[in-house]
Amino acid sequence: MYDVFLTKGCRHQPSLEGVEQQFPELIDLNVAKRATGAHPGFLGFDLDNKHIIHQLMGTLRMAGAQGEIVFSKYRNAQSTLKIDEAMVIAEENLRKEQNEHLDLTYGKIRLIEEGIMWFQFASPVKEWRQQGYIPGAYSIFVDKLDGHIWQDEEFDLLLR
Repeated sequence: MYDVFLTKGCRHQPSLEGVEQQFPELIDLNVAKRATGAHPGFLGFDLDNKHIIHQLMGTLRMAGAQGEIVFSKYRNAQSTLKIDEAMVIAEENLRKEQNEHLDLTYGKIRLIEEGIMWFQFASPVKEWRQQGYIPGAYSIFVDKLDGHIWQDEEFDLLLR
């Protein structure tokens, strides 16, 4: 199930006619009211159709909103991992990565961002930077609910 988390509300009333015609289930969700205000946060949806949520997010962005598509389960999370706990998990993951790639020189790991669903950590990789790779770092996304390392498949569920 998907929800939308807005860090900034719409500057003007979003034009939802086309989206609501295509996806009538949105009509009763009062999207326009939920998406306004300075920092709306979670909009409170439990939508299972990725096409709806992506089209809705695009419409809200056109109205000036800023935010992201999230899994609904993060909306009502009772407890989340603390940064220091997530750092331990990220350091463990980095050690495994270092053992698998002995030809690379990893730098000190640091917190890059705290998102709604994860903590993002990164460790600069000397050889990648020398070769001009951007960002030139190994990134680790630690889930805020259960501490697992996010895999590409999870990002794909949100982004595609």
